[in-house]
Amino acid sequence: AIIRGEYNGLLRLTSLPITTTMTKIGDYWIVDPSRDEELVGETFITIGTTEEHVCTIQKGKGWLYKEELMNNIDIAFKRGNYIRSILSSQ
Repeated sequence: AIIRGEYNGLLRLTSLPITTTMTKIGDYWIVDPSRDEELVGETFITIGTTEEHVCTIQKGKGWLYKEELMNNIDIAFKRGNYIRSILSSQ
């Protein structure tokens, strides 16, 4: 449901979204690439996940197959859960 209106105050945070960026260089996908790796990458995609959902996807230059997208979504969930576990242990 879409709720429209004006609100004051803080938004209640119900989940912790984490983004993971992947870039394709040749036949390989690099997770959380450095700036230099991003510059030479043929395709890149950033996927934001919560514990249960994909909440954002942004594709940069290039293209990818559906299978590559699905694999990158799986990687984003694993990486996001790993980062959330580190943050929750501190």
